[in-house]
Amino acid sequence: MGNVAFKIEVKPYSSLYVTEICDLFHSTIHAIDTDIYSKAEQEAWCPTPADYQMWLKRLDNTQPWMVIFGSRLAGFI
Repeated sequence: MGNVAFKIEVKPYSSLYVTEICDLFHSTIHAIDTDIYSKAEQEAWCPTPADYQMWLKRLDNTQPWMVIFGSRLAGFI
C-alpha cells in the first residue's frame, strides 16, 4: 500500500464522535483485569449496553479534547 502518513490532531469536542468516545471508554473500563476491578465494579462504573444519550449530554456539558489519528478517535481527555 505504500507509505501512508496519518496526521495526529488534537481537536475540541464534536458530537460527531460521541459514539466513538463512549465505545472507547466502555472498552477501556471493561478491559481492566478483574483482579483489579470486578465485573460488577466495571458495570457500576460503565454499564453495558452503553447509554449513548447519557454520553451525549455528558460530553456536551464537559466538552473534552479529542485526539484524532487519521479520521478515527484515538483518545480524549
